[in-house]
Amino acid sequence: MNVKSIASTVIFLLVVAVSTAQVQFVNNSPDPLLAKISIEHKGAVIVPSLAYRNATPFIMSNINGFDTIVIKSLVQPELKRSLAVVVDGSSPFYVVIQGVASTSSFSPNPDGRNIEVSALALNTSLKSKSPAESEITIQIGCPDAPICSLNALDIAPLIRKSSFGDFSPMPLPMPTISYYVSLVEELSEPIMRRIFDLNLGGHGGTSELLLLSGFWNPAKNNNGSSLALLLVSPDGAVEECSYIVTSVDNDKTHITNQFSTQFDAASDNIYWDFHSNVISLNLYSSNGILAGSSAESPFRTTNLSNGIYYCIAETNTNKLLISRIIICR
Repeated sequence: MNVKSIASTVIFLLVVAVSTAQVQFVNNSPDPLLAKISIEHKGAVIVPSLAYRNATPFIMSNINGFDTIVIKSLVQPELKRSLAVVVDGSSPFYVVIQGVASTSSFSPNPDGRNIEVSALALNTSLKSKSPAESEITIQIGCPDAPICSLNALDIAPLIRKSSFGDFSPMPLPMPTISYYVSLVEELSEPIMRRIFDLNLGGHGGTSELLLLSGFWNPAKNNNGSSLALLLVSPDGAVEECSYIVTSVDNDKTHITNQFSTQFDAASDNIYWDFHSNVISLNLYSSNGILAGSSAESPFRTTNLSNGIYYCIAETNTNKLLISRIIICR
């Protein structure tokens, strides 16, 4: 073997070494036909079975650059799709299987996004820079999601004015505490649709994937899976965040427990029926900004503009009571 061929061999071996990285696969396709899939790469089965809303731990892979994986349905064996994957294989990454196999069977995305099944690759790191923080990558995986935002109530926006397929441009370092995360539909007057309880306790020192999953409107999608917020850990564990439905239509509010509020324009006050076990009450605007707090009724609204607000009371049994109120003078 001459010097030139030896050099070529060394370069080839170095490229192979660099292109081997850790990958975590997540099945976030709400299509029932993709409720369980296998995943192949270059003719080899790398994931024999992966159910909907499940994830693998990080595994070694040589997926790199402009590459292709093949998913096969284990529900309907003749169904398979070749999916393009674009990655920088020099660092760990997620591959999220999203969308639906048959777009004609489901509602189109209101923002015109292509909802056909695809593989989204997102680079990450396995560890956060601080043991007291978790680095969170956020992705909107709900095919029929309108333009929406996720906000950590009274802390910071997590992802703004996004729809299906969008993701946070970089991981967000978040202290390992509990958060109330509001899901806001960005209409001309934003409407808070959900409040999720995101608990990052015990997740310090890691990187996690936060996914909006399911259908925004299951009734219009063959009564498919409901909307959920999922926290995916590096070991493959998937936690579904508990939530409160605040509004499913512009004129309807679903209230957890009995908690009624009333705005009185004459006195510019909000009155409510208090419970003996309520320990705090906060008033939030529809985009998740804290408008005020109070320990007793009434709540003065002189400094608040007209609009939709949410009264959220926390009880000593760790439950939330919520009521939507419209301030209109």
